[in-house]
Amino acid sequence: MNGPDDELRARLSKLRRRDVRRAPEFRAMLTDAAAGTRTVRARRAPALLWVAAAAGVVLVTGMAVRWEHDRDPLPTRVVLAPSRDTLQTITNWKSPTAGFLRTTGSRLLVPPAIHSSILDGAAPTPVQRKGA
Repeated sequence: MNGPDDELRARLSKLRRRDVRRAPEFRAMLTDAAAGTRTVRARRAPALLWVAAAAGVVLVTGMAVRWEHDRDPLPTRVVLAPSRDTLQTITNWKSPTAGFLRTTGSRLLVPPAIHSSILDGAAPTPVQRKGA
């Protein structure tokens, strides 16, 4: 059973030797990484400054609009007290759209009074009924 294991070890050692030959030197890699970090920071700083400046402009504009709105409110309406003649109570109030409810066949849809008869509407009565 040593055959496949020995073959696997040989292949892995060959790969390891090839990786060691191709691997960069640690000092060179460390120097490149430090230099790359500086350039990334150097590139990132102006972008952050532009974002901060744009946010500041938006903030100042919003505050100016809000201040102007609070400083110069819309003129208020003058509301005169209604006279006693125009005061309406809940008992005599009529809806502005009440006229729309009166239609040509609306009398047919009204339910009969509680104590009514079929013959109530057959003959005209000389006495006016209350509420009619």
